[in-house]
Amino acid sequence: PSNRSGYVGVTLYADDLGQAKELRVNQRATQLAISCGVLIEVLGDAFVTRVYDDDKRHKFQRLNFTLRDCSSHSKWMRRAQSHNLKRRKSYLEHGMYSQKQAYGLSSSGVTVTSPSDTKQEERPLLQGRIGQFRWKQNWETIEISVPIPSGLSKINIDVHIWRQKLC
Repeated sequence: PSNRSGYVGVTLYADDLGQAKELRVNQRATQLAISCGVLIEVLGDAFVTRVYDDDKRHKFQRLNFTLRDCSSHSKWMRRAQSHNLKRRKSYLEHGMYSQKQAYGLSSSGVTVTSPSDTKQEERPLLQGRIGQFRWKQNWETIEISVPIPSGLSKINIDVHIWRQKLC
């Protein structure tokens, strides 16, 4: 929380070890984070808090966070989207993040699939999760899955594939 936000902040808490614990994706929490412009995949249980926190005046108060506040049209969420987009762009411009980190690709989880009874061409060789993206590949294809924020239409999506980069 800062002076610009009236010292009010909203925080989503989740288990930092969700991937190591092989927790399931929390679709609601992931969609909430993506709607706020934070490109992460939330694993396991999560909870959201809203607080008033003015360190200079030593004032702290927990505030209500209602189901209505989860709307992508809520005032705080629109501000969060704008703030997080500006922050990612600024970090990229100043070299504080690599492009990989700025777009939710800072952690990797790659697993090698064990042999099975299926044909070699059909069984995934490698699969994993990198940030919000899931991928798997076999001998002939690579499949990449990306969550799309609600309300986004196909004309707003532009995919570029380069030798060492996908955006």
